[in-house]
Amino acid sequence: MKSSIQKIPNWLYERMENNPAVKLLDHAKSPIPYTSLIEEALVIATSFQKKPRPILVVKQNLYTAQRLYERIVTLLDEKDCALFGADESLRVEAIASSPELTAQKVETLAGLISNPNQVVITCPSALLRQLPFPEDFKDRCIKIQTGDTLDMHAFKQKLLSGGYQRLLILINH
Repeated sequence: MKSSIQKIPNWLYERMENNPAVKLLDHAKSPIPYTSLIEEALVIATSFQKKPRPILVVKQNLYTAQRLYERIVTLLDEKDCALFGADESLRVEAIASSPELTAQKVETLAGLISNPNQVVITCPSALLRQLPFPEDFKDRCIKIQTGDTLDMHAFKQKLLSGGYQRLLILINH
């Protein structure tokens, strides 16, 4: 059964749906034989499109994971795929963690709660990091909309308990 959202052109989908590598992935067999990142992306996207389900792809490093994600996102809807990355070194992450990478991880976790049927591409360093349980993560999510009135003390406490740090910043105009 095809996904209702189709980004792979019909002619390509029809050629790929009976591909031996796609059939292996359909039946949760691995490793999947491929020769290039685009071929791997086509196999994963076709299998996901046939039967949307959670698929976790672990690449050898963050760079390769990002490259595969860039190819898959052109074949699937953005809501159906995510990149979950982490800096390769704990030391680098402790000294200069990238705010963009942190935001991407939080977006991926939030997206998985609302839509668990996604292709998630990651690397070993991201899998080794301690993650919150889904229920704990969900409980710590804060939804704020325009026009909401907040208790500032309770809001600050929720931010601090969620891992934010209080900083004193002076702006000189």
